[in-house]
Amino acid sequence: MSRTSLDNLAIKAASVGPDLASLADGRYILPAFLPSPNCFMMIAGAFEVFHETPLSGVRKEFGDSFGNVFRERLECPWSAKGRVMRGLAERFGRDPDAILAEGVLLGVDEDWVLILPDPDSPLFYVYAETENGEGSPAEFMEEHVDLMKSLIEDQAMLSS
Repeated sequence: MSRTSLDNLAIKAASVGPDLASLADGRYILPAFLPSPNCFMMIAGAFEVFHETPLSGVRKEFGDSFGNVFRERLECPWSAKGRVMRGLAERFGRDPDAILAEGVLLGVDEDWVLILPDPDSPLFYVYAETENGEGSPAEFMEEHVDLMKSLIEDQAMLSS
């Protein structure tokens, strides 16, 4: 038992060491990880506690696709990442359906492609979804992956 404040619960839980602790009002904490309520971490933590499967293990079961969303990871030298982004901006900057922010989001009919640079690694990620499932999602993805591979290759050659 603990007093009813969240601070007291966190202190008591830290000394006892449970996987999960809660207050009567429905707030939960994961004392070993985060001694304050956080709904998203609570969902992930509860899943792990009650299903004995790490959330990362569940994620791996989906592979590189989830529904109609596909993902491709492309290596790109650090020295070429900025020029690749500039190449994408030049290519799609005048497209009214393109959104250029952290990466490039393209709407193609009912489908979409998102090209994002990884901020911490020499990588790009290409995500694509075929909304209605018509046509081949693999072909749709391959078209944009091939474009990225050619931009990366051209810019990597310039930086060498």
